[in-house]
Amino acid sequence: MSPLLRAALPVLGTFAAAVVGGLGSVRSGEFYQQLDKPAWAPPGAVFGPVWTVLYVLMAIAAVLVVRRAGWPGARPAMILFATQLALNALWPWLFFVWRRGAASLLEIAILWVVLVLTMLSFAGVHRTAAALLLPYLAWVTFAAALTWAVWRRNPQLLGSAAPPAPAAEIRPASMTTASTEGRAMKPLPASDTALVIRTSYADQAGWEAIRGEIERPVGEFRAYVTFVEDPAYDGLDKRDLLALLDDGTYRSYLIVADRTTLEHPEHPLLILELGDRPGREFRAVPRELWGVENNLSLANMDFEEFLEALDADGVFRGFREADG
Repeated sequence: MSPLLRAALPVLGTFAAAVVGGLGSVRSGEFYQQLDKPAWAPPGAVFGPVWTVLYVLMAIAAVLVVRRAGWPGARPAMILFATQLALNALWPWLFFVWRRGAASLLEIAILWVVLVLTMLSFAGVHRTAAALLLPYLAWVTFAAALTWAVWRRNPQLLGSAAPPAPAAEIRPASMTTASTEGRAMKPLPASDTALVIRTSYADQAGWEAIRGEIERPVGEFRAYVTFVEDPAYDGLDKRDLLALLDDGTYRSYLIVADRTTLEHPEHPLLILELGDRPGREFRAVPRELWGVENNLSLANMDFEEFLEALDADGVFRGFREADG
């Protein structure tokens, strides 16, 4: 095998792991913002640059080992290196896409062990290569601690098996003075697009299916929405939401994924008017939400026109074509 090819293979493998992990992190920023995090959690913007540097260091370390020992001599070390790359690429999918807190924590613990073994194997061939992985080990250690802390604070978003967080970790400073029956509420996030707020956390798989249907384009159209997933809003009803939205921020309507949405076979979302006549409502199936969002957001149509187009059960399933 030529020296150039020996150097290229570890680099390509590292790049492939970065791409696969990156695909699992496409929505990580939005989800990370919604999580209840400890005070020492870094801002989401930090992760991209950090991982870029770490992947470069990984690739350099692997190239040093392969160039010194050749593929036959480096095989045990490279098997460990490839294993940790696979674990590295899997973690974003477990945490951000599938939202499995326990599995994410277990997986990153295994990654830590395999990484230590990789470093020990590298040290037997090239000490500098092993040293280049020290920042990676430090970051994985930090990430494991952050995974544990976030999982404990967000059992409804990341699985309910996490032990409850101590009462001292509750952060009332993040709440506003708005409340319903003594329950302090977080403000809704600012957004240039319509909000879809989730108020039922009973069925994660069902919610992911609903979300996927909302995001699926219909021809050249799609729903431009921001999903709000926060256990602080669990169980809120219409009255609670109207009280929460009385914050001086203008919104003409709100989309709610409530218990009925999760349990009904068609998953109809609640559309709640906030503009001219606050409190009026109808439901819309996810596949038609693009039409509701596009027309209400652009004021092409008003709330009344959708109310007139509802089926007998109060659900909007699209506009019927005119007869003739």
